[in-house]
Amino acid sequence: MWFLWILITLLVLGISGTQVFSFFYILFNFQEEYNNVTPTKRTSMAIGIIIHSIIMITWIVLCFAIESIRQYWVVLLFTWIIGICFTIHNVKKNSDNILLDLSSSPTENIDIKNSINELESAFQTPLKVQRIKNNPGKIECFTVHEIVAGLVNLLEAKENLSSQEYAYVLQIYESYKRTDKEIFLDNMAFFGLSIDIISSFDLVAPYYMFCGQDDTEFMREKEDEKYDYRLRALQLLEKQPNDFKEQWNTLHEEFMYKFYLSI
Repeated sequence: MWFLWILITLLVLGISGTQVFSFFYILFNFQEEYNNVTPTKRTSMAIGIIIHSIIMITWIVLCFAIESIRQYWVVLLFTWIIGICFTIHNVKKNSDNILLDLSSSPTENIDIKNSINELESAFQTPLKVQRIKNNPGKIECFTVHEIVAGLVNLLEAKENLSSQEYAYVLQIYESYKRTDKEIFLDNMAFFGLSIDIISSFDLVAPYYMFCGQDDTEFMREKEDEKYDYRLRALQLLEKQPNDFKEQWNTLHEEFMYKFYLSI
């Protein structure tokens, strides 16, 4: 019967354990997002967590109380360890899905998902950047989305921009997100790509308002001169993607050269 107890343990941890661990992961790491969901959904989630906690506690008690289960305690202990490791491994992915289910609108879904992706990238990207800055000629592997996540703060964009500007920032963000190919960059190449990305966002909305930095005074220079470019950019973004690619690239290059590359 030992295989049955192992199966039950894995099911309890895989289902109930994942839900309980995910709840606490969200509670400690995404408190603001959790507080923003409706009270009904929070209550529903709390009830679910209570049920899953009872299931876990009940099975733990049974493992100690029933002799036919307890006699396989070595195997069960090993199973619990493996199950907990597997559960912890799946916590982030499951938390992502829970937050998306809890959110009340498609826009919030995008915000939460991107916030999680940014948090994931935040642990690795600065270290890579520091290494290529400190070691001329050194090359590191990046993805475009990884770099974008480090340059753009979507939460700030939502708070500081108009709804139209924010929608266009998201549109550009999503277009970069679809570019998941790995690229190898040294310091100069990374700097050049960052300028290209930053100027793309600055072309539709003031980048200093969602760059994630405190000192933005130098970024506010020539804002008045950017107005006509942004107006033209927004007109292009209202068209179908296949209709404006060439025009957009031309406008972007002109904008980038004038405000970022002309020293």
